[in-house]
Amino acid sequence: MMLALEAEILIPKSPPGLRTSYRKVRVREAWDFAVAGVALALVFKGDRVERGGVVLSGAAPIPWRSRAVEQVVSGGKLDAEAAEGSAEAAVKGAEPLAQNGCKIPLFRSIVVDELTRLARL
Repeated sequence: MMLALEAEILIPKSPPGLRTSYRKVRVREAWDFAVAGVALALVFKGDRVERGGVVLSGAAPIPWRSRAVEQVVSGGKLDAEAAEGSAEAAVKGAEPLAQNGCKIPLFRSIVVDELTRLARL
């Protein structure tokens, strides 16, 4: 006799003001590992970021949560100054390996680009 098992997954509603983004930079147009990537989930209240989650891909062997960027963007307006400060926070203390120093300016650039894009939504 076989038992029928049922399962269900409940996904909560997105909070009001949620804006999300994911950007993956890769060497070629293929399903490939990210050279660098950034995933953003920011909750806006009016023109201010109430809270956010920021994860970098390609920065470590596993996805890397950037609490430093989250701290920079949370609680204030997402303007050019906040985007630039976030980019610096994303790479502060980074120690690239001999062959991947190019990732530092790449991470800076994609963090600024994606935060600027979310600010305009």
